[in-house]
Parts: sequence; C-alpha cells; structure tokens
Amino acid sequence: MNRVVSATPGELVAHGEKAVSAVLPGGFLKQSFIDWPGHIAAVLYTTGCNMRCVYCHNPGLVRPELIRPYGAAECRRIADWLVGNRNLLDGVVVSGGEPTLQRRLPGFLQWLRSCGFRVKLDTNGTNPQLLEELLHEHLVDAVSMDLKAPLELEAHREVCGRGITSAMVDRISRSLELLQAWDGEVEIRSTLFRPFHDHRAIREMYRSVTGTWTIQSYSPRVTLESMEAAPCEKEDILDMLGAGDDKAVGIRFR
Repeated sequence: MNRVVSATPGELVAHGEKAVSAVLPGGFLKQSFIDWPGHIAAVLYTTGCNMRCVYCHNPGLVRPELIRPYGAAECRRIADWLVGNRNLLDGVVVSGGEPTLQRRLPGFLQWLRSCGFRVKLDTNGTNPQLLEELLHEHLVDAVSMDLKAPLELEAHREVCGRGITSAMVDRISRSLELLQAWDGEVEIRSTLFRPFHDHRAIREMYRSVTGTWTIQSYSPRVTLESMEAAPCEKEDILDMLGAGDDKAVGIRFR
C-alpha cells in the first residue's frame, strides 16, 4: 500500500479535524481485527440512521435522544491518531449508524485516501446514488452491505421499523445490483433470528445474494428494542439452503 502523501503530518491533521467533524462521528475504535477480515483497521462510527432495526446493538448511534456527536477536540484527536499511526493500520472502516446519510462522506473518504488508507464502508444500502458515486470515484476498496430481510416491504418493516417505505426497499435492491457489478471486495451480511427469519425468508434472502454472504450471530445483550428472539442455528440454515440449489454463494458464519 502506498503511504506517500504530499501534505505534512500537521497539514493532514488540520484538514482531518474538519473532515472527521463533517461526518458527525459518535464512536471510534483504534484497532479492530474483525470489522475488516484479514486487515488491521480503525473503525469510525457515524451517528444517525434511517432504520430502526429491532436487534440494533448501537442504539447510541441511532436514537436521536441518545446521539452525542463528537466535538472539535475529539475529532482532532481522531485525526491526529490516524495520521500518527498510518503505518500500523491496513485501513479504516467507516460504519454507523448509516454513513451514507452524511452528505460530506465523500470529502472524509478523500481525506482518508490522502493519508494513504484503504477504506471499507459499512452500509444498509438505502442510498445507491451516493454508493455509486463512491464506487465510481474509487473512494472505497471494500463494501459490507447489510441485507436485513427479503426484498419485500412488510418483511423489512418487521425487522427495520414501520418507517421503511417501498422506495427504500427499491433502493436497497439497486445497491445490491451495483455491488454485484463492481469488481471490488464485497460482503453481504445478515443477522438472522427467529421468529423474524423463517425458512421462506432465508431462502428469499439467499436468492438476492451473489458472492459471499456473511451470517452474523444475533446478540440479545444490547438492542434497540426489547424482544423475544433466538438465533437461527448454523446447521438449520445450511440444511435450508443446501438441498437442490446450485447457486454459487459462499456462506460465512461470524
């Protein structure tokens, strides 16, 4: 990876403070070994989300009454740490919340590029217009997109809240199409749990995926809503998907 940049470290930090502030961060992890498999990455969490997923484990980034975006001093510390530790990281993951709600996201990603970082974006796929821009401008190297439910309105409303519209589901479908045509690193990931994801739902989601489908374990420890749910067992999922289907999808469990 090329770490050569034209700006001095001080200039990068000064620019970075503004770039970080512009995406309204609410969390920062200096090093992660799991958010970008095979990479040592820092993770920046933006605030705000247009979904209300019942199993969401980051309510402090989603609920307006809990959101506390970082101030200028915290954003400068993040920029300073990233610039000072560029040689210890493989890249930066931008997660949330939903990062594509931040209209200044491209500028922040351009700043990460100017620092020499590779970039992974986590998204729910509801802003294909911005996603297409980021792909076209080569501002991301990898994308992880959450597939919450089958591409149906009521299924998404059950999992993601009554604020979901048919237009949002259409945009999610469009984002899947964009990623299927892109030659970068793509991961489609889902958190599956009962009673929301039954046999039919899982089969329908499977049909929407190409490449790698990462299935994450549902954790009841901290969630947006209180609910009674149980994770879908790995063996049951494989049984559902294994019989009589030659679709080439790699399934990974996390």
